[in-house]
This record gives sequence, structure tokens and C-alpha cells, in this order.
Amino acid sequence: MAKKQITCSLAVSGLCLLSVAGSAISQDRNSEDGGFRATLDLNTQLRASSNADLDTTPDRSTSLNTSLDLGLLSDTRNQSLEFNLGGDLEAETGPGASGDDGFTSPRASLAYSLEAARSRLSLNANFNRNDIDGFTEIFDPTLGATLLVSDSGERTTTGFGAELELGTQGPFGVTFSLSQRSIDYDGTSSSSLFDQETYRLGVDTSFDISPVLDANLDFSASRYEAEDVSMTERDTRSVTFGLTYAASSITTVTFSTGWRRIDSTTNG
Repeated sequence: MAKKQITCSLAVSGLCLLSVAGSAISQDRNSEDGGFRATLDLNTQLRASSNADLDTTPDRSTSLNTSLDLGLLSDTRNQSLEFNLGGDLEAETGPGASGDDGFTSPRASLAYSLEAARSRLSLNANFNRNDIDGFTEIFDPTLGATLLVSDSGERTTTGFGAELELGTQGPFGVTFSLSQRSIDYDGTSSSSLFDQETYRLGVDTSFDISPVLDANLDFSASRYEAEDVSMTERDTRSVTFGLTYAASSITTVTFSTGWRRIDSTTNG
């Protein structure tokens, strides 16, 4: 029997997809010293499909997906705090329903910044969990390319970062940065979907040699750990020196040179 797939969506017919998007709640309180804002965004989709999985025995299903996102932002003269929280509510009926009803794809992010006369501190953190059902794109750092993998399961991405800038308004400035990012998979079977973690530390310096000549000297070190077949561990260190010369109001000349070392080990 030939496999036939019929999906009713916005791209096919606007009559088959109900979409409601906008800001349901928006509250602002502003003053000269800062302000506060709260937003609640909703996006609802109604979709009907026949044989969405291309089975030999076609099944029909109707699904309702509602995306909820809550955002809070507080601003003052020298600091800012932003928090976002969201997720999806899914319901599906019919013989071809997957049965994965309920709250899915939780996500959250937090960002904070503090400014002084000649310095700036920035902090951020994020969390995102998604269901994998079919093809998904992943980046392979070993190959340096994006791969298309078919699987099912769950992917959780977390990360945080911190940055301290000193001398933001002077002839000499330095920026210290630290970041971490991890990707974890649960319930997958493909060997291309493996847990991984990356740490990075950086120190960037800038010098104003003259009104038209600037120099920068940057250091960075990172570590990559993967629970792949080879249990890869990779350490990368680099140093970069650059010059920027403003020859005129419309002409800029740049020069850059650097050194990089990569050490990789496998334990598989």
C-alpha cells in the first residue's frame, strides 16, 4: 500500500489552523529612576492531520498546542534584571494521537547587569527542554558541520555566563568572561546524540595607543567533554593580538595575528 500523508496547517490552508498571538498582559511602570514591565504571550495552534507518520495504515489526529511565555523586566539607572519563563500545553485526539498530552518544552532564562562609573558586570543563565520526535539538527564539533539525525527522546540544554568589564571609559580596558554550556539527552538511541559539556574562560584587553590607533590582546581557554563513543575530551588555548588604525572617517585598517593549540584525548 502506498504511503500518503495529509497535514492541515497554515502553509496549506489558513482555514485549518487557528492562531492567536499577542500580549495578553502588559504592565509598565516607568520613572526617571527606572521601571518594571510584565508580559504574558500566548500562541495557540489547532492542527488536523492524516497519516503524519507515513504509516501503511493511515490514522487521523487533531492536536491543539498552546505556547505560554511570561516575562518580567526591572530596570534602574545602573542595573537591570530580566526573567523569562515558558512552556507548551499540548492535547491530541484521534486514532493517530501520540498520547503525549500535557505540559512540554519548559524553558527559563535569567539575565542581570550592573554598571558603575567605569565597570560593568553581566550574569546570565538559561534552561531549555525539548522533545525529539523525528529529524533534529545537531552540530558536531569534531566534524565542524551540522548533521540531520532521526530519533525520539528528550534534549535538555543548560548554560550560564558571567562577564566583568573594567575600564569601560578609559584608555585601557580588560574584560574577564566565564561560561558553561551542557546538552543532555534522555531516551534517545542514536550514537550521534550524546551528552556534552563545554567550559570557556577568556581575558580580553584593549589599549588606546593614540586617538587613531587601538590595540587588543586576547586570551582564551576552553574544555569540551563528550560522552560519545570515544569519550572525547578537548582542550583549546589561544592568544590573539590585533591593531586597528583609523586612517580617515571612512577608512579603517586592521591587523590580527594569533596562536592556537588544541589537545584532544579519547578513552573509548
